[in-house]
Amino acid sequence: MPLKRNETKRAPVPREEPALPAITNGDDGFGEMSAASYEMPRMKMLQAVSPEVQQRVHPDAKAGVFWHAALNESLGESVKVVVVRQTPYWGLLEPGQGKLLARADLRGNWLDGADNQTFRVEIGRKPVDWHTRSNLNESGLGVLGTSGGYWAAATPSFDVVLWLEGEDYNMPVMMTFKKTSARPLRELFTILDMRKNSGVPRHAQSFNMKSRLIQGKEAAYYVPTFENAGIIRDEKHVKDLQALARQLAGAQIRVVGDEAEGGEGSAGPRGPQNYADDTRSY
Repeated sequence: MPLKRNETKRAPVPREEPALPAITNGDDGFGEMSAASYEMPRMKMLQAVSPEVQQRVHPDAKAGVFWHAALNESLGESVKVVVVRQTPYWGLLEPGQGKLLARADLRGNWLDGADNQTFRVEIGRKPVDWHTRSNLNESGLGVLGTSGGYWAAATPSFDVVLWLEGEDYNMPVMMTFKKTSARPLRELFTILDMRKNSGVPRHAQSFNMKSRLIQGKEAAYYVPTFENAGIIRDEKHVKDLQALARQLAGAQIRVVGDEAEGGEGSAGPRGPQNYADDTRSY
């Protein structure tokens, strides 16, 4: 049964020490986990090829909307957010689908047991079976695309914890930015850094994230855009968001709502992911 907006499984508004989504106890099919293990809902930006759109799971599941995968409902084409944490990594994507097959940290170390595996990837617009070897650099997947016009099979990606601002959705969500959506996100990080240098804490900066239609050579697709939504004047709320970011440092996060892959924001592989390495706290 899909989660409803008023169910207790939804992350509450943080207090002095922000309460996170449900702590898992190791009996959920993912094996033993540390005490600092959490569940967090997935948010996606749906595309025309997203399973939710193709399968018509809901009348509001349309290309261009932000989709709360755990609640299985649309958040509309614009959401107000605060960036809590971001984790950059190399993402190995499935050809044509955008599904994340494997990931490596910025040092090229494969994560989640992806070393010495064989995946079908896309190189030069052609699907190829490729062995990951012991690390990204040894596999060669991280250097493709530097010359000859080839598309890199492994691309820079980001897992970002966003805090949804508003009465209906006042909670943290996880969203994955990859390929075309990574560029506007990097531009957002530049703005965050510039304003911090001017004395505005990163967690006090809110943005309206909107979907924008891009007409590509082969098909149209949506990318996120970020517009300034003002500075958060509630000091307690800012401190709560900072405390939430600290709580997530090094935590294992099981993302809820990855059952249907596809669309910007979707992810994989399944299971809890550790955010101790290369995680940037704002």
